[in-house]
Amino acid sequence: MTMRRPYLDEFPRLLEIEAESFPTEAWEPELYVDILQNGGECSVITEGLGSDRIVAQIWTQRMEDRPDTLEIVSLSVTADARRKGYARSLVEMAIRHARVNRFKSVSLHVRADNTGAQQLYSSLGFRQVDVVKRYYLDDVDAYVFERS
Repeated sequence: MTMRRPYLDEFPRLLEIEAESFPTEAWEPELYVDILQNGGECSVITEGLGSDRIVAQIWTQRMEDRPDTLEIVSLSVTADARRKGYARSLVEMAIRHARVNRFKSVSLHVRADNTGAQQLYSSLGFRQVDVVKRYYLDDVDAYVFERS
């Protein structure tokens, strides 16, 4: 496993992973460009030594209304690479990034029906702080998780 920043020519692969992970909720490419243009970041994981195949990604940005909070905007892992610790590694990296850059907290939204992700975030010290009703296109609530 290698964790790094993506190359510009890998952007289509990042969109593929997002669409695979969130078939009805994938963002438009312009939203990711906007994140990067406004100081946000993306990190990826490639599988195994010598492989450039991206299997996981995380997008983070400073929250506009709470500039002392780093928001995990998106986290996605390819189906064949799930349950291998990649999501955990990326979230841990975001937590370290927040600490080094003196953010007071890290925040994210997670689907109310995604118990696996909720367990992961809880195991990393996040706690549920709010519920956003019918946040997703299919009317599923979002839980807001935060770690100080």
